[in-house]
Amino acid sequence: MPLLPVLRGSRTLVRRLPRALRFIAHYAGELLRSGLRVAHDVAVPRSLARPGIVRMPLDACTDTEIALVANLISLTPGTLTVDVSEDERFLMVHVMFMDEGDEGRVIQSLKKTVEEPILNLVR
Repeated sequence: MPLLPVLRGSRTLVRRLPRALRFIAHYAGELLRSGLRVAHDVAVPRSLARPGIVRMPLDACTDTEIALVANLISLTPGTLTVDVSEDERFLMVHVMFMDEGDEGRVIQSLKKTVEEPILNLVR
């Protein structure tokens, strides 16, 4: 096996490592924030949850990108990916708290906290 492709792959890995570490820190923060919000809702006598389903347009275009975005959304407490449209341009996402405003704000929040960081990592 030639050494040059291996070295080229190493440089890519080294270049992406800081982005990966930033993403891990960012996503861990999101998990903590979301987990605390869901835990608070469970602990208080009166639920603050206002569930709903949003149709989120995707900037992710490959199967891998879409799968990563959908799975990370589902792993985040208070959100669950329900479906991917047949043309793979939209995700249907169940959210526990629609009180953040209208559907547009919820979508922007999902894109900013999950989709954009993962696309910055993989592209």
